[in-house]
Amino acid sequence: MFDALQDGVLVTDEQGTIRMANNAALELFRYTAGQLLGQHISLVISLPAALSDPDPQPQSWYTGGITGRELAGWRRGSECLTLRLSVGEFMWRGQRLFVNSCHDITEQRRYTEHIAFLASHDSLTGCPNREQFLQTLTQALQECRSRGHSLAVLYIDLDGFKAVNDKHGHRLGDLLLKRVAERLRRRLRDHDLLGRLGGDEFVVLAHLDNDPELAQRVAARLVASLQQPFSVEGLALQVTASIGISLLNGQQEADDLLDEADIAMYQAKLDGGDRVRVFSMALLERTEKAHRQLTALRRAIAQRQLELHYQPQFDMRSLRPSGLEAMLRWRSEQRLVMPEEFMPMAQAHGLAADIERWALQQACRDKAQLLAAGLLDARVTVRIGTALLRTPGFAQLVQQVLQENGLAPRHLELEVIEETAVDPSTPVRQNLLALAETGVSLGVGGFGTGHASLARLKGLPASTLKIDRLFTAGLPDNIGDRALTRAVVEMAAVLGMRTLADGVETVAQMACLQGLGCVLGQGCWYATPMPLPELGQWLEDLG
Repeated sequence: MFDALQDGVLVTDEQGTIRMANNAALELFRYTAGQLLGQHISLVISLPAALSDPDPQPQSWYTGGITGRELAGWRRGSECLTLRLSVGEFMWRGQRLFVNSCHDITEQRRYTEHIAFLASHDSLTGCPNREQFLQTLTQALQECRSRGHSLAVLYIDLDGFKAVNDKHGHRLGDLLLKRVAERLRRRLRDHDLLGRLGGDEFVVLAHLDNDPELAQRVAARLVASLQQPFSVEGLALQVTASIGISLLNGQQEADDLLDEADIAMYQAKLDGGDRVRVFSMALLERTEKAHRQLTALRRAIAQRQLELHYQPQFDMRSLRPSGLEAMLRWRSEQRLVMPEEFMPMAQAHGLAADIERWALQQACRDKAQLLAAGLLDARVTVRIGTALLRTPGFAQLVQQVLQENGLAPRHLELEVIEETAVDPSTPVRQNLLALAETGVSLGVGGFGTGHASLARLKGLPASTLKIDRLFTAGLPDNIGDRALTRAVVEMAAVLGMRTLADGVETVAQMACLQGLGCVLGQGCWYATPMPLPELGQWLEDLG
């Protein structure tokens, strides 16, 4: 009957020596009777420290009843078990003996721990989730205050992840997040903690060892770790990190530190991303100002406070108008705001595509109005960004806008920066080719300031190459700018593109560009940007 019991049973004496073991115990611990009998029970069950060593004196290793106590057990070969141990005692032939009933709950414990892990950790990356991270941070704060130590929270937001997700889908996006988490972990110290807040946001708890600058060194390592692309199913995927740091320097609670790090991260984003910012009160004021500006920009879009001004472009030989560039302006209550002040914010918050879509539609309406008045039968150039150009069906939208306003494709040119023009993503390429087939011109703006390869530029259906004002500003005196401008003009001629020099501000610059063979120009020497009514009057006066 002893061997028929399903639970393992060990009978021990007062010193903990195993005197009997049933078949279930031998199978559970994977010992033979000869190997197990006569051994101390601590060979297979982890007892409390005070009880684990045999005592040569006749003293009981157990006093009182044990019912359902969980202890670690050890199978032969050092495999760990979780046991529910119940102990009873009896007298046998004048000797006090103990019956140790061992119920194996290893799988049950693993399942329970797995459920608890899922409740407190992110299932994709294995990182602690927000709730678990905040609990750990709260405990760490208590320890730091009691011991006089310091810590930092690093808030990490991935730059460029949304574009990867939109382009390649959520499955590859999830694989990329796992690789990112693995790479970040490898750059942290053993006692640092990496958590995931959700989406593409991670957070780090870093103990500073009373060295406040350590937080920035840790953050710099994390930023550097993402500089190399990730190889995911044969694709090279690139993301970078904007990191905000908050330092424990007072009575902040866990939520306070997380909020401060979030504010600093937001500033890192506004500053261009792929960088680190540390929270300060001055930074808080700047962030609050940026938040007010964002709110005002959203209101401006809703209340149609955006408008277009137009700067004429001119033929270098005849000095007659050859086209127009539509330029965004925001007429706020205080002043006229330039696009370089609000478009980076619009891009960071997903507003740019809507603004550019409106600019395209408004520019075509204005162009139709000029044509109806018999003024300037030439193209209007509208700048568009990567987000809008990646939109499926964008080429069809352009055709629809042209048709609604009675315009021919030759009346419109779309200008993109060179990185956008050579974007290898399928939607961009499809839209560029579809637009070229319809006859809409493509211009590449800011040439020379980006990192596009000439091989990709060669395959573009572009007709205009705009020379950036950074190069024209040094003309005619700067020898280097003159040589670079000449090279761009000659390269454009080889590629079958016309060149347009931006930022022509003086007669001397214009004359130099004429001598270098530049075809078109644009700048305040010829005409400043102006609203549509003023442009109409300017064109009428020009005759």
